[in-house]
Amino acid sequence: KIASTTLATLIPSPIMIRLAKGESVADQLPHISVLFTDVAGFTSWSSQQPNPAAVVNMLKTMFDGFNEILANTKDVTLIKTIGDAYWAVSGLASLTTFGAPATSTVHRKAADQ
Repeated sequence: KIASTTLATLIPSPIMIRLAKGESVADQLPHISVLFTDVAGFTSWSSQQPNPAAVVNMLKTMFDGFNEILANTKDVTLIKTIGDAYWAVSGLASLTTFGAPATSTVHRKAADQ
């Protein structure tokens, strides 16, 4: 029951219904774009920091910058941050053709920071 409840918070209900019926779900969504960032060398760098606050502050600064970009970009949604990784998706809300350009804009702006 706990697993079902957890999945229900992560997976849209139409997909959950299809999975419950035993259906394999592998839809193609050409208007969806995914942005996944990962800091190169983060594990090595963070393990050498004498103060954990420095690591947390660096991640906070980076993620705050990404969040600011997302706040000013149409149709891009933060999905999750995991350690030094940042995951965002565009095109989910309306399944429009704005997906790829929107995440491209976020990627360009993030690279400039």
